[in-house]
Amino acid sequence: TIAISLFQRFQSRNPNAFENRVLAALRREFGGHAVVEAQK
Repeated sequence: TIAISLFQRFQSRNPNAFENRVLAALRREFGGHAVVEAQK
């Protein structure tokens, strides 16, 4: 379980992937985690 979480964390560093945007929205809505926009 910990390994799966770690791999998902590394995979989520691609901000353009749709599934990662959905996960970020869920974390923000239900967990109170801030979504930080990358500087361009």
